[in-house]
Amino acid sequence: MFLEICTKSFIIDTHANSGQTLWRHVVTSILAHPNGWEGAQRTNVRCAAAHGSLISDTEDGRAQIRFVTEA
Repeated sequence: MFLEICTKSFIIDTHANSGQTLWRHVVTSILAHPNGWEGAQRTNVRCAAAHGSLISDTEDGRAQIRFVTEA
């Protein structure tokens, strides 16, 4: 939760005119993951997100998720 709060503050503060809009766009589509994760692990996370109804279980739904490494 702390990471989310800090990230939200950073995005809103550094994008004065569009920060709120940008945050609403990225908040549901970016996941942080360990540096060693590659394709197989990302696929598993996309499947879990679809099964949890966070995204639709389609190519477009899976494309909504963007990954960033913890580093």
